[in-house]
Amino acid sequence: MKKYEILEWDTNFFALKVAKINQQIKENELINTISEMKNEEVKLVYIFSNQMNSDFTNFIVTKGATLVDKKVTYTRYIADIQINTSQNILQYTDKNITEELILLAIQCGEFSRFKVDPKMPLKSMERLYAQWITNSVNGVYDNAVYVYKNQDKISGLITLKDKDKIGNISLIGVDHTARGQNIGTNLINSAIKHYKSMNIQHLDVVTQIDNTLACKFYEKNNFTIKNVEYVYHLWLN
Repeated sequence: MKKYEILEWDTNFFALKVAKINQQIKENELINTISEMKNEEVKLVYIFSNQMNSDFTNFIVTKGATLVDKKVTYTRYIADIQINTSQNILQYTDKNITEELILLAIQCGEFSRFKVDPKMPLKSMERLYAQWITNSVNGVYDNAVYVYKNQDKISGLITLKDKDKIGNISLIGVDHTARGQNIGTNLINSAIKHYKSMNIQHLDVVTQIDNTLACKFYEKNNFTIKNVEYVYHLWLN
């Protein structure tokens, strides 16, 4: 049985063969797996681990893997919250993908591993987040999109997707010219109101540990750490 899987979407999007290892495997298995992937012309491997300094992660680093993301999931219990939302928060139901929305989405990717990794093809992060918001607005990936709009200008956005009775914030971003105006908290409140109407009791959001401002923002809004996952990229010649 293969110890890896080919990721078709990533392969097509980035125009290079991408695979994923999502299980801890022994050193000899990893060596064989790398050989198999090279034979299959895999160029990039994602490796996920719940530990950073384990025998497994230390070994994959010796094989050329690079830590590109310390992914932290925050969670908040929302069932007992009484919430009011700003009148500037609107659900975005227009299927038109504006440049304004795309630029906001790209700002969400500032600490993305697809930007952190210098070996990624040029503009990978920007292309990925532009596609992300496009899919969200069209209902391909997310279930709902809300925006903060003031005088016809959209200054913030949040996209939502529920899974297994847990609400998830997929993207959340505030334009750099409008930060410090409580827009982010208003967007969080819109997510809470949205999920409470569905009788969902928990709200999760993922960010990067290195994004200290985002972490402080979620903690200020009463989120607590649920788990941390470490993501490595291994490039194969």
